[in-house]
Amino acid sequence: MKTRLAALSVLTVLAMMAIVWNPSPPSSLEILSPPAPPPSRRADLSAGAPYQEDLLARSNYQVMRLADPTTGELPPDIRRLEKVFAAGIPPRESSEKFYSWTSRGPGNVGGRTRAVAIDISDPSYNTILAGGVSGGMWRSTDEGLNWSLTTGADQVPHISSLAQDTRAGHQNIWYCGTGEGEGGSAAWPTNEFYVHPGDGIYKSTDGGLSWAVLPATAGADPQNFTSPWQVVWRLAVDESETVADEVYAATWGGIYRSTDGGTSWTHVLGDPTTPAGYADLVVSSTGVVYATLSYDGAQHGTFRSVDGVNWTDITPAGYTDYDRIVLAIAPSNENVVWFLVANTWGEADAALFRYQYLSGDGAGANGWWQDRSGQLASLPGTYGYSHYESQGSYCQMVAVHPTDPETVFLGGVYLFRSTDGFQLASNISLLGGWDYPGHPADLHWLLFRPGSSTRAYTGSDGGVHRTLDAGAVSVAWTSLNQGYQTSQFYTVAVDENLMANPVVIGGTQDNGSLFGSQDLPGANWANPLPGDGGFCAVANAGGATGTYYMSYQQNFGVYRALLDNSSGALLNWGRVDPPGADTSLWLKPYILDPNDPAKMYLAADANLWRNSDLAGIPNGSAAPSSINWSVLTGAPGQMISALAMSRSAARILYFGTATGQFYRLDNAATAAPGSPPTRLDVGAGFPAGAYLSSIAVHPNDDQRLLVAFSNYNVVNIFYSTNGGTTWTAVEGNLGGANSPSFRSVAWMPATAVDYCFVATSTGIYSTTGLNGSATDWHQEAADLVGNAVVDMLAVRPAEGLVVAATHGKGVVRGYNSPSPVLDEGVPTLVRLDQNVPNPFNPTTVINFGVAQSGQVTLEIYDVAGRRVVRLLNAFRDAGEHSVVWNGTDESGRFVGSGTYLYGIRSQGQEVTKAMVLVR
Repeated sequence: MKTRLAALSVLTVLAMMAIVWNPSPPSSLEILSPPAPPPSRRADLSAGAPYQEDLLARSNYQVMRLADPTTGELPPDIRRLEKVFAAGIPPRESSEKFYSWTSRGPGNVGGRTRAVAIDISDPSYNTILAGGVSGGMWRSTDEGLNWSLTTGADQVPHISSLAQDTRAGHQNIWYCGTGEGEGGSAAWPTNEFYVHPGDGIYKSTDGGLSWAVLPATAGADPQNFTSPWQVVWRLAVDESETVADEVYAATWGGIYRSTDGGTSWTHVLGDPTTPAGYADLVVSSTGVVYATLSYDGAQHGTFRSVDGVNWTDITPAGYTDYDRIVLAIAPSNENVVWFLVANTWGEADAALFRYQYLSGDGAGANGWWQDRSGQLASLPGTYGYSHYESQGSYCQMVAVHPTDPETVFLGGVYLFRSTDGFQLASNISLLGGWDYPGHPADLHWLLFRPGSSTRAYTGSDGGVHRTLDAGAVSVAWTSLNQGYQTSQFYTVAVDENLMANPVVIGGTQDNGSLFGSQDLPGANWANPLPGDGGFCAVANAGGATGTYYMSYQQNFGVYRALLDNSSGALLNWGRVDPPGADTSLWLKPYILDPNDPAKMYLAADANLWRNSDLAGIPNGSAAPSSINWSVLTGAPGQMISALAMSRSAARILYFGTATGQFYRLDNAATAAPGSPPTRLDVGAGFPAGAYLSSIAVHPNDDQRLLVAFSNYNVVNIFYSTNGGTTWTAVEGNLGGANSPSFRSVAWMPATAVDYCFVATSTGIYSTTGLNGSATDWHQEAADLVGNAVVDMLAVRPAEGLVVAATHGKGVVRGYNSPSPVLDEGVPTLVRLDQNVPNPFNPTTVINFGVAQSGQVTLEIYDVAGRRVVRLLNAFRDAGEHSVVWNGTDESGRFVGSGTYLYGIRSQGQEVTKAMVLVR
């Protein structure tokens, strides 16, 4: 979510430059380090970072493209209302599902995760529950080898906190809080910069298999703060209570208590008139409650209560002007509580306190406070020493070792461990975080496996990870994200000209620009450009290596990367965007010429730049390049927001602006710099002042156009058959009050009809007939995507491929499917059963069915997407079939224990499942 760079010494920078400034292309065996993410306000300002990140860029971008242009604000309660609206749009029926959808992963990259817990009712402790901030609640019964989504498509996915009722006879009961007070990204801004509102607390009574919202906490406007339940910082259950079902919630505004399992709540701490923005709480095994409230509230500080009703202020004397404070009780000595106080953006003023309860009410002389902040100004980082950085309370956590109250873990951009409570620098170790091997940045949670003092789990911006030894000198981490489909994509791209090519790239929040080379749901993706991803483009994905373009968010550059098309390894790179091409947009739009991918068109506020030959820009430099760039045209006084280009000889470039203007420029590949464009929106009936979010040019007819607008309370989509001379609104049943935001549109020609796809804030929709107000849209991928935000579509018309970037469910793709076969006893299309037995040793049977006679391929892959063995590649009659796998590879050698993927391809359809081999 953040673009960042820890402090780099001059020697470190020069060393990195020596590695990557290579004037000649490296051999296929050389793998280079990616370009360093840009310096940022969220990095160590003591290093003199030359560029300050615009902290309001994303918020302004969201308001610009989503707010009602008439009022400048989001319609009240729009998220709930648009989901109600979406429920009235019919999904494609099984008899008319022209498109077959499946996940494309990434199988190894999770999305931002603030809530992780181990189910103590499972004596093996292999059952894990985790919540993605944009991806809902998930559950695994095999310690993260496989995951199942347990929240429904109509439920708010913004999971922020999680708690189990650990009392005997109650362990089937779970609570999860929604709403994120720092870091909201996908959809709906509010008065607070990073706030991502939720919809109260959900409860499960079946061990986390299903969830229902607690009515007393529900029903608030998810776009505007009207209820404290829209941000639930933390939940806790009083395990000492023998009669009542006592639950506590730290919310935006204070502490709430329930004695009836969440049916009703009482506000017990905090001033509701001037509420505290940040709150936190923990409950000891004996029912003692500690809580914190930030200084912006009329009631603020640190508090202790033995009954959850009466509170004692135990704040150390003289401590003022603090933001978020998170806390943790030492499990081995519950009289010891650690308090971590947030630093503000880029400033080394974080604080760490150790509190020990002595007697009485715990205040004054009855409690012992020690300031342990001295080492936080110089902690070990990947690029040298840096102060503790929580990015203004965004990523902030403290945890205590289960058997040692002085072994303390602090999480922020990095993860640190101290074995003496951060007293001596020599006892502090870097364990994970930014650029640490095997563990991503931005820590939100850490917990130990029950009964273990070494096995620990984290929740971070990269999902869920595990270490078998949290006390090791060098801690090794394992990703537990296989199938935990919670990654948050903004953009996606494919090679539009290369049939059957499986490569997909996309820009993400938190996890850079990701590269996937296997068309399998569980395949791993590479991360050639770290940081935070923006727009992407594919120049050529063919051969052993491919050429790709990726960018950071804001004005941090567009990079060309030479990648190994099998592994995604970075072989060479260079920055290609020109000096002076900065933009006020948070994501900088650019496209490659579909007729000549050596040409790029890049938007920078009102100017549209053209590079006539990207090959002329050498690799190896992280500086902007002026080579072959010129300002081609522009939209005076406007901000260019969307680009598209025809495939015809006319080489028509279409572009739109953030205030609804629309232009075309003929012969854009050869037009002289400064050429005036033709304006097409005058008299078109486009919504005044609306954000033009997407343009689609029909691949076979450059006069047929689709244009989408992303704001609420406007007509969102228009169609032209004459190159923009006249326009027809084609919202049809997707229009009207409370309709969704339209993010991306795409054409898909077919033999009999053309498909039109639209990506929206409530999922994907399609139609086969644009007919004005009578246009009939249907929901696609209802079970897979549901009402998740979908920000972009990429298509390859020659083979009917559609790829969608979802915000919280990774990437999904669809292929045009043959008509289903409805004969009695014959399966529809392709069916793949779970292997039997599973887990297995030494052999397993795979049953499948095909609807039509034809070629069938069935293969086994490892979790990295590498083929292990092809079990079948032959003609099969329609009907039921089976194959046996004996656990050997192509050479007949036995493979090791682990998770394997098996997939079937036939009749234009693919199905993939996972199996476990136990030797």
